[in-house]
Amino acid sequence: MAFFGLTALGPQSPFAAEYRNGFTCGIFELEEFASAYDEVLATRRRTESSAVLTLADVPDVFKIVFHGPAPEGELDRAAAVFSAEGSREISMHLPKDLFLAGVEVLQSSSESDAIAADRAHAAHFDSFESLKEHRQRHIAPETGPADTFSHPLTGSQDIGWRAKELPKDPRYPKKHCAETKFAALLRASGYL
Repeated sequence: MAFFGLTALGPQSPFAAEYRNGFTCGIFELEEFASAYDEVLATRRRTESSAVLTLADVPDVFKIVFHGPAPEGELDRAAAVFSAEGSREISMHLPKDLFLAGVEVLQSSSESDAIAADRAHAAHFDSFESLKEHRQRHIAPETGPADTFSHPLTGSQDIGWRAKELPKDPRYPKKHCAETKFAALLRASGYL
């Protein structure tokens, strides 16, 4: 909790706190991954006699650690690390020491990877010249704030953040009024 804007972890950054890729393995302790690994292994042993975890069980372990589904980018990074860039099969056994070593690799690179992914996703322009050109031609960027951040950052962004189709009311517009009938008669007579 912030007291006069001061926190033990440094100044608060609402932009950094709401980045979609900001929620990485780096914010958890290695012991949390170890206990989640043991929990999934214990669940497997209840149903199977000789249960071992495989690469396919990594999302289950991450689901326990993240207290819900892990962010998409984290599962992709984990799949790349644990499968050694596709050289291991998904049915290959994953011992605890190898799993924890992979988590350490993920934790060491998580902050730099998340920042790079956010910069690549949030930055629309490489130069000021391209920014000026897009503004002069009224070209909108491909992604908006709803694609970059998980929640609206200001109260004004609440409106339309998750735009939904509004139910369409049947409308019966007025097709002709006295003025349009008069103009139609003038046009028909050849006066206009």
